[in-house]
Amino acid sequence: MIPAKTETEAPCIKDPKEIEAKPAENMEIIHKTIVEDKKHKDPKEIEAKPAEAMESAAKMFVKDKKHMEQMLALSTIPLRMDQQIQCIKTIQQELLKLHLKQVMLLDGCTELLHELKAVQPTDENEEIKVLETFREVKSKLSGVFEHYLPAQLSILKQESKISQVSAEIIPK
Repeated sequence: MIPAKTETEAPCIKDPKEIEAKPAENMEIIHKTIVEDKKHKDPKEIEAKPAEAMESAAKMFVKDKKHMEQMLALSTIPLRMDQQIQCIKTIQQELLKLHLKQVMLLDGCTELLHELKAVQPTDENEEIKVLETFREVKSKLSGVFEHYLPAQLSILKQESKISQVSAEIIPK
């Protein structure tokens, strides 16, 4: 007849906080389990393996503790995922606002270029001044657009057309 296991024989069913708080008691339980197992085995076999049994029991205890920690962490995964997703959504909203602000500023640059183009110089000095201003503005704008790909520039052109609608959607 196989004896029924008692709580003292199964340290892995304890609460992990209790296991961490009472390591000496848990080692006693493991030792009791080994001693109780001696009653059911051949004495020669038990004498040959006491150290191995202790090592095996300690390894099982560590594995059980790790497993309990994993299972406790498992219950918080959905909550932690929700927090990560909420942070991502917040950042996406901030990026959208910044992108729309960038498009509006680029529209302002476009308006300044139209203003520069509309200037009608009347003499050679004014014409030179307009050309110098154009070169200066061009070099400054090149710095802004040097990291854009052609496809991104066409998207920005389209967005500048709809920036007025976007400005109405997001209050200033």
